[in-house]
Amino acid sequence: MAQPVIGSTSVDGTALVWEPDTGAPFLKYTGHSGAVNCISFHQKEVLACTVSGDCFGHVWRYLPPVSGLPRQPSLAEKLKHDSSGEERYLSDDHEDPTVEEGVHPSVTLVKTPIVILRGHKAPVMSCDWLPNAQQLVTASWDRTARLWDSEKGQMIHSLEGHDQELTHVCAHPSQQLLVTSSAGYHLQTGHSKAVNAAVFSQRDNVISGSDDHTVKIWDLRKMRSPTDSIRLDIGVNRIALSQYENGVLALPLDNGHIRLYDLAGNRLAQLPRRDRQGHRRLVFSAAWSLDSHQKCNLYTSAFDNKVIGWKITFDAATKLS
Repeated sequence: MAQPVIGSTSVDGTALVWEPDTGAPFLKYTGHSGAVNCISFHQKEVLACTVSGDCFGHVWRYLPPVSGLPRQPSLAEKLKHDSSGEERYLSDDHEDPTVEEGVHPSVTLVKTPIVILRGHKAPVMSCDWLPNAQQLVTASWDRTARLWDSEKGQMIHSLEGHDQELTHVCAHPSQQLLVTSSAGYHLQTGHSKAVNAAVFSQRDNVISGSDDHTVKIWDLRKMRSPTDSIRLDIGVNRIALSQYENGVLALPLDNGHIRLYDLAGNRLAQLPRRDRQGHRRLVFSAAWSLDSHQKCNLYTSAFDNKVIGWKITFDAATKLS
């Protein structure tokens, strides 16, 4: 398995790859000519895929950081965090001058992809690797999802059927299944507004989040109606489901908060808690680390140009502590 890393994307046309332990960027990808909307990492090799408003997907290689090289103090070391270590800031701004044009001695600039995915007719919003790690799927505003050979860059299938722009795509972690989300809010008509994301659980569930202020949990074997529903007072932008414990949903919201729920629809917590500093604008994305014992195991990004790492701990009953 490849070394754990964190990826972030930006409307400035770049993607950054970070060290989880230090909060320092070590690679900047600049190959796109439009806003970068999503990044997904290969499960075993040091490969990443990014998709962009330039209508292309790029597959590129990143080199893990080499220990022992001198570097500037990391952004996480410079920025404030509370004494408990619950919050760690990875970036105050995606365009921090320490990562520009080699000024930061530990940042590598990558400008050229090894594979370009060509064929979409509109901005590409989402991408994911399939569990065989030899294929990729992308979702676009051209109302299609496309399956690709990740080594050759050749399209295998064009997946059609939505009547509105696609917003997200997710591959099942172990089966050859995909779920796509659309502004057309289908998912068996369970939502009344745009579906912004849908993800698989390890227990044959699909979890979908929408602008209609709901998250719905579906049984993959009978998709006629949801088994559970979470009602919020605001739309859901993305969904992150932890793959450890019994599964915890992290929901990034427009009001700058992140809410955590279990798969039974029970609310566990809201971040930030109390008066601790968090995001100040719409939170667009969230991702759990694969290892719950890392210094930070939940990462969120927002329109305030910040990526924040959170340490979430669980007790035996999968309650936050």
